Amino acid sequence: MVIALLVLLAASLALAAVSSAAVQRRIIFHPEVLADDVTFSFGAPHTELWFDSPTGHRLHAVRVVPAGVPEPHRAIVYLHGNAGSVRSWGEVGADLAVVGYVVYVVDYAGYGKSTGTLTEPSLLEDVDAVYDAVAARHDDVVVFGRSIGTGPAVHLAATRSPRLLVLETPYASFTDLAQRLVPWLPSWLLAFTLRSDQWLERVRCPVHVVHGTADAVIPLASAQQLVAQRPLPAGSSVTIVDGGGHNDLSMFAAYQRALAGILSP
Repeated sequence: MVIALLVLLAASLALAAVSSAAVQRRIIFHPEVLADDVTFSFGAPHTELWFDSPTGHRLHAVRVVPAGVPEPHRAIVYLHGNAGSVRSWGEVGADLAVVGYVVYVVDYAGYGKSTGTLTEPSLLEDVDAVYDAVAARHDDVVVFGRSIGTGPAVHLAATRSPRLLVLETPYASFTDLAQRLVPWLPSWLLAFTLRSDQWLERVRCPVHVVHGTADAVIPLASAQQLVAQRPLPAGSSVTIVDGGGHNDLSMFAAYQRALAGILSP
């Protein structure tokens, strides 16, 4: 009886540790922290800039522009995945800038040179603030979310009015992912839920989803769950890349064709 109680207590403590926001944050988010004097080199001209967070910290970003076009009227707010910093993600911005957009690649709180501690409420407030600053400068804004950034991207499109919402390797919610990947963890213990499935109901712009059949990080089924609940807005599309994984979609011709069509004028 005593042994059974000790086992139960140990299990309860372990569960409590896993469920804590700090532990979950370390499991989910893998930022690269950069010194303020670090410089970058991308395949397109760029500048560094800072945004003020509504919660008091500062968000660092790179602004990548197409060569020879100093101030395009079209802009992309790019919300990247869970690892790295703008040092690596800025090159994605350079690839997108070639299409004719100025691309703002933003580091979340605690990533790169950005300050602060990342929580779900502050994350959503931060991307709202970044979007508002970009929209004040450009009259045509696209929101592009990648992997973990798709949740904040959907929330942003639900609360603002971008021209397009692009979701690369999205999930229905962290609740859905937890049920698929760690089914023993009660959903009510999650510190991050990122309910894209609920926020998508309020999105009015076209939504373009791209996902691979061989994604071992975010299962295709989660993305399908996201888009299957209700019809997407007019002009939307879903591209399934046969054989595409989580980090190699850009190598597939189907992905390249889809993105070129989505982002064309």
